[in-house]
Amino acid sequence: MQTILESNPLVLAAQANPLLAGAFVVLVLVVVALLVRRRGRSRHLVDREAPRRAGPASKPASGGRRTNLVTDAEWKAFREVKAGITGQKGEAAVARQLALLGAPALHDVILADSRGLTQIDHLVLGLDAIIVIETKTFSGFITGSVHSNEWTQHLAQAATWTTFQNPVRQNHRHCLAALEIVGDLNVLVRGYVVSAGKARFGDALAGVVVPLDRLSEIFIPSDGPRADQSAMRLAWERLVAAAQAGEARRAEHLDGVRAKRGMAA
Repeated sequence: MQTILESNPLVLAAQANPLLAGAFVVLVLVVVALLVRRRGRSRHLVDREAPRRAGPASKPASGGRRTNLVTDAEWKAFREVKAGITGQKGEAAVARQLALLGAPALHDVILADSRGLTQIDHLVLGLDAIIVIETKTFSGFITGSVHSNEWTQHLAQAATWTTFQNPVRQNHRHCLAALEIVGDLNVLVRGYVVSAGKARFGDALAGVVVPLDRLSEIFIPSDGPRADQSAMRLAWERLVAAAQAGEARRAEHLDGVRAKRGMAA
């Protein structure tokens, strides 16, 4: 009695033609590889987190998607690292643009304030003001308002969304820290949120966030009396000295951030 393989026309043809036999073997190997890969992928299917609210556009509890093969703590740590890398890329892009504009700038600055330590993405010496920049590198669609506590990031055609601290409020603290160090109310300190990502922003945020390709516009002097340049230089020297002092406390600042987020050191 012939076996199934022995009676298969492809096998019989392969026996008669060595080249066809080789092609048949390759075909079998490809099919096996595809089946193994498909089976492996099925073990890594991602599931959405339990939604906070019912509905097709419900928020995942931790934001985004995760695999079933990692714990919540591991997934949170991964998202923190990923967000950090993305943020660093955006800050580097802003730093390059500031260099092209020829603006004196300090980057990734640690300053002490009345609440402890705070990290500022960019401090810039403008023509008429000290400029404090908070860089955000988001994708998707962002909604919120200037005065809201949080903004919302919508991804995957609004099927996934997550909230984050309003960066305008976040940068307000940075501006106050810079103003405290400057110590001169005649020196203006202005804050801006700069978008270095591909995110689109809702109508309520129009004019609030500065796109990276329009960064030069924030250096246009405002109407009014010309700034006292000697006072500006003195203010900048104070900020440079404070930034140098803050560098020695960077580890302390990072420990505070980890403790606030519940991460291991």
